[in-house]
Amino acid sequence: MANTIVSLFRSTQDAQAVVKELKQLSITGNDVEVIEKSAGDVTSRLTSRGVTADAARVYNEGLRRGNTLLSVHVEDNKVDDVLELLNSRGALDLNEQSKQYRASSSDEMYINKDRTQGEYALPVIEEQLSVGKRQVERGGVRVYNRVSEKPVEAQVNLREEHINVERRPVDRAVTDADLRNAKDGMIEVTTRAEEAVVGKQARVVEEVVVNKDVQERTETVRDTVKRTDVEVEETDATRARGASAPTNRDNKR
Repeated sequence: MANTIVSLFRSTQDAQAVVKELKQLSITGNDVEVIEKSAGDVTSRLTSRGVTADAARVYNEGLRRGNTLLSVHVEDNKVDDVLELLNSRGALDLNEQSKQYRASSSDEMYINKDRTQGEYALPVIEEQLSVGKRQVERGGVRVYNRVSEKPVEAQVNLREEHINVERRPVDRAVTDADLRNAKDGMIEVTTRAEEAVVGKQARVVEEVVVNKDVQERTETVRDTVKRTDVEVEETDATRARGASAPTNRDNKR
């Protein structure tokens, strides 16, 4: 985002010296403008660049009194550097200049009244406190999901068959069954055994729930605001003539 910074210097030489240093910040060309008294009334010119009407009038009065204006078009990331440079190189304080102009304008106002029956407007400048809000990060949590392994044990009872072959001495008479079995043949006996079979089943045993709630709080913001006050004081010469400070164009002597 681009910003326009306007400053007032005592002389054109002072302003031109700052222009040379701005080049070191890569601020040149159309981004820098030196405005002298010969430019005439610059009030509307400054307000079109975002300068407040009250500040523009003070700058214009400074220009009318022989000072020099310096206007700098600058991006956000260079604003602080430019302001530091301007202040260190003698940029005039706007509020202080406004006070001086008001103080010296009171005499001019009476002279102009005597000559032209005109009026001179003294601005009353007051700052207003504007409080907004913005979102900032206050921290948070980061949840990681990792898979790990650990050894486990389980016991199971297994059944296993065994074959025993035994020869026993016998002394008895032959039976018909013995005769039927007394021929070629084969007997086959098979053994069986149980073995462990491992299976796995995944189950959800816990949940980690992450959420956030919103709370509102009221914060009191304290700051100071400035206001310029216009004081009207009669001079001895004015009292002698029985005159009063001008209030509008219809005042007659």
